[in-house]
Amino acid sequence: MKFQFDPAKEFKSFQKRKKTAHENFALGNQFLYDLCRKHPCHKGADEIHAKVWLIGRAYAAAIERGRINDGPSDSFYRDSVVPAFQKNRKTLDAGIAELNASHGGLRENAEEVLSLHKQLLGIIHRITKKNKRSLASKYLHFHCPDFVPIYDSRARTAARRIVNRPDVPEAWEKKFDPEYADFFARILAIAEEIKAKTGRKATPRQIDDFLLDFDARHSRRS
Repeated sequence: MKFQFDPAKEFKSFQKRKKTAHENFALGNQFLYDLCRKHPCHKGADEIHAKVWLIGRAYAAAIERGRINDGPSDSFYRDSVVPAFQKNRKTLDAGIAELNASHGGLRENAEEVLSLHKQLLGIIHRITKKNKRSLASKYLHFHCPDFVPIYDSRARTAARRIVNRPDVPEAWEKKFDPEYADFFARILAIAEEIKAKTGRKATPRQIDDFLLDFDARHSRRS
């Protein structure tokens, strides 16, 4: 049995409740979506600074978090963050544009998502010496909201609780970040089960809200 809980049943229950704490963040999230839609590229220092700073701070995944260097944050962005993103902008921008132009779904674009996530994870690691996979997923989500699931500890816990045995291709574990590949496989299983049983396509944002709600409810019972 792949599932410990029925994703479709749980998701339908979540949708019926509708009014959740997550809706309080809808306007702020829309601002971030609009920011990345209007400024999808990584050429200008101001757009890079704004996106990395705002997304990281809003989602408790600031790129400067846990930094050993005691220098001021402003100089860290100017001297380290911005140049690193600019240096890799051609492949990063091309990957984002290609993904957003796709007419396929999560399964069809799985390797593109995982490849882009690994690329950004590498860029951030070279700056911070840390594996900030949560920041990488959140940053890419706002650039490609139809394809990139949001990874953090609460979503991971909920996904692991719902999906017992994810189908993770061996190639994913070898070519990409294994932890995010495992998480992506669980999100894909949840999304496909919801679609199969309800006929509805759940977006990565809807699934993230569902997972956070699931984690909150089941944590209270534990």
